[in-house]
Amino acid sequence: MNISYDKINKTYMLDNTPYTKEQFVAYINSDMLQSALATQAGSIDIKSDDINFLTGGKNIILMGAPGTGKSHDADRDYGHNSIRCVFHNEYTNSDFVGTYKPVPTKDGSSVTYEFRPGPFTLALLNAYNQPNEMHNLIIEEINRADASAVFGEIFQLLDRTGDGNSEYTIQISREMHDFFESKLTIEDETLKELVLNKSNILLPSNLNMVATMNSSDQGVFTLDTAFKRRWIFKFKEINFTDVSHKDEELIYCGQAITWEHFAETLNRYIVLNGLPEDRQLGPYFLKKGEVSDVDTFCSKLLYYLWNDIAKYNKDLYFVNAYKFSELVSNYKNGLPILNDALHKLLIPAESSL
Repeated sequence: MNISYDKINKTYMLDNTPYTKEQFVAYINSDMLQSALATQAGSIDIKSDDINFLTGGKNIILMGAPGTGKSHDADRDYGHNSIRCVFHNEYTNSDFVGTYKPVPTKDGSSVTYEFRPGPFTLALLNAYNQPNEMHNLIIEEINRADASAVFGEIFQLLDRTGDGNSEYTIQISREMHDFFESKLTIEDETLKELVLNKSNILLPSNLNMVATMNSSDQGVFTLDTAFKRRWIFKFKEINFTDVSHKDEELIYCGQAITWEHFAETLNRYIVLNGLPEDRQLGPYFLKKGEVSDVDTFCSKLLYYLWNDIAKYNKDLYFVNAYKFSELVSNYKNGLPILNDALHKLLIPAESSL
C-alpha cells in the first residue's frame, strides 16, 4: 500500500485513491486500513485453510455481574489443555507475547538474556504441536488492561474463518521465530513453511481464546468496538437454583434472612433504580461461610454497596450513616441501615410483627 500527500490539492493518496484530511483520519482509525494491511501481511502462498487441525476454535468473552461464576465456568468448560493469565493495568504486549529477560548463570557470576515466552506464545505452541486436541488460552479480567495495546498485532489474528483458523497471518519477531524453531515438533509441512520459513503465525482452529470481564468494575479499560466485534459475548445470568449456600442466613435487624432472599431483593432494587444488570450481586459474591460471618459481610458486601452501588446517592440505599464505619457499627448493633423502601422489601411488615 502506497501512501503519499498531494500538496497542491491537499489530499492524501492511498495507492490511486484520493482522501481529504478528514477522510484519511477516519480511514486510518477504521478497520479498513487494518484489514488492508493484514491482507498484505498474509498474502503468502499458504492459506490458513490448508492447515489440517481440529476445528471449532472461537474467541469468547464471559461477562456478567460480580460473583456469577465466570471464572468457574471458564475453568469448567475450557480448563483442559489451558494456559491462564490475568490482565491488570500494567500488563503489556511483552508480558502477553514474550520478551528477552535476564537469566543469571548457575554460579551467579554473570547474567545472560533469554527469550521468555508469554502465555499467548505458549498456548499457540501447544496448539501447533497437538493439532488433534483443543487448546485454550484463558484471559482473566480482560478489561483491566488496555486490551488493544496488549494484543497489538495479534488483533489481526482474531478474525477467523468458519472452521476457526485466522483469516490473516502476521509476521513475528526474530526471537519468537527462534523460539518456535527450537520448540515446534509437528511434522506438518504447511505449518512449518508458514512459521519457520515465512516467519508468520495464525491462530489455528484448535485454539480457543476465552476471556472473563465485569464491565461494572471501577477503573477498568473500555474495549473498543473493533476489538469487541471479534469476540462472542456470553452473558452469565444470576441464578441461585443450584447454589449450595443459598439458604445460609445473615442477621439483619434481628431477623434471619437467607442469602438468596437478601441478594435477589437487593438486585431487584438496584435495577429498579436505574443501574445496569452487571452491577447486581451474583450468588458467589459471598462464598459459603461468608454470608453468616459478620466481619466478612461488612467488609465485602456492605463496602461494595457503599463504595460502588451507592457511591453518588447514599440516601437511595442507606439511613442513619454518614461514614462507612458508622454504617458497620449500626449493622453490628442490630440497627436499621437500609432506607425505608429497601427495608420494607427485605423485611415485609407482617414478618416483623
